[in-house]
Amino acid sequence: MEYLSAVSNRPSAGKRAKFIIGAAMASLLAMTFVACGGGDSGGDLSAASSGLPDSVATIQNVPAASGQPFGAAIIDLAARGYVEQEYLVSGTANRYRIADPVGQSPTPPGSAVVVDGGHAYTTRILVRRPTDAAKFNGTVVVEWMNVTLNQDMEFFFIAARDHLLSQGYAWIGVSAQLAGANTLKQVNPTRYAAINLTASNDDPQGGTLDPRGDVLSWDIYAQIGAVLRKPGAIDPLGGLAAKRVFAVGQSQSAFRLTSYLNSINPLYPKVFDGFVAYDRLGSLRADLNAKAISVASEITSPPRFAPTPAINSVRVWEMAGASHNGYVEISGYVDPLVRRNGLLRNASGAAISLTDSIQGCGQQPLWSRVPNGDVLSAAVGSMQRWTADGVEPARSARMGADETGAFFRDSAGRVSGGIRLAAYDAPMSKNIGVNTGPGFCFLVGSHVDLTPAEMCARYGSHDNYVAKVVEVTRKAESDGYLLTADANRTIEEAKAISFTCP
Repeated sequence: MEYLSAVSNRPSAGKRAKFIIGAAMASLLAMTFVACGGGDSGGDLSAASSGLPDSVATIQNVPAASGQPFGAAIIDLAARGYVEQEYLVSGTANRYRIADPVGQSPTPPGSAVVVDGGHAYTTRILVRRPTDAAKFNGTVVVEWMNVTLNQDMEFFFIAARDHLLSQGYAWIGVSAQLAGANTLKQVNPTRYAAINLTASNDDPQGGTLDPRGDVLSWDIYAQIGAVLRKPGAIDPLGGLAAKRVFAVGQSQSAFRLTSYLNSINPLYPKVFDGFVAYDRLGSLRADLNAKAISVASEITSPPRFAPTPAINSVRVWEMAGASHNGYVEISGYVDPLVRRNGLLRNASGAAISLTDSIQGCGQQPLWSRVPNGDVLSAAVGSMQRWTADGVEPARSARMGADETGAFFRDSAGRVSGGIRLAAYDAPMSKNIGVNTGPGFCFLVGSHVDLTPAEMCARYGSHDNYVAKVVEVTRKAESDGYLLTADANRTIEEAKAISFTCP
């Protein structure tokens, strides 16, 4: 999600409402159109023979009696058989020269070049893992935290949480970027005093290495992924044996993962077994030798973002009718979390939600009801089978588009092709993926629930509505884009909707 620019200082209360939209738009445009970083894009000067980073990270406990983790889960993890813990991670990191640090260049870059090394860092990881080793499925999902809101946000976990928790995954959120790290130090100077991700952004060949200044983020993320397989004295997994490690991220973080895939992963191919991106991977190198699934909404379509090319080891799943985030994940988790964190505030100084911060959109209410999380969960499950059992995921599902990449739309604005869920093809709401209006309105989409009379006019009867939901849902399930548990839930929810036709 790309909403706010990466700055370390919060605006005054009287300026925050305007800052939320204005700075946000500037940030997205900067991420979209920034020129590629300078330097050699093809040299591989430091590939470790082991396939792992040269330096080893050290796990440390956070200071005692220093409060709670920032971004702690708002759901009852203990009731799901999980524990949440936070650790500091320290080490020394390389700086790299990467041709496309923001992951959106139309020309896929080559491997990264090490500029220099030995830069000391300390960051934090947030860990959610099963308390019972017997329930652990062997896979650790490592999320590159999204920092667009100037705070660490685990948008991937939020969307796919029911699948992750029910199927025994361990999840780790990584604070890899300065915007998130600086906020941690502001909100709890005692707990996060040791955090330091700073290093010179100057490129010896001229210019800068990273448009955000996150020059250590690449090595930090790789080292944390690597240490999970062979932890030291302090084991963040509590003795769980990691058989597979997935790299995941959403929006801004997904584009950082694009750069990682193109430039860092060729140097250290044994760190991550698979990559799953939520809205979405950008342009990838043609010789990519890594398994990846890129799940995309309507807003990350070309020509706004570079297309993800057809590569045998990559699947691109595009969700028809989906906004940047789905209504369920926003209303049920993101909005309460953001309000609790208290970093977004209106002109009066009151804490507000993400939805509250987005004003003036042409279509209301905000957010499409197309459940992005259901498709994302299917992508995680598919990556699990792909890496554990060799079962290839469903082939790429792309929406119909012209030669510029713009989607074909009918007279009602509905796209063709892509993944078709019941929320879009057997709807109880009119859903749109791309809204109109200022700032970030295009990201949030909209849904308008149909009245009982409109449901009757569309379906004729409640039984017909349920039958249509079953048809669309079972097809998505059989095609591999929907898990059985989510398909069954979708059908039961349709049965529970009440309307009677004359």
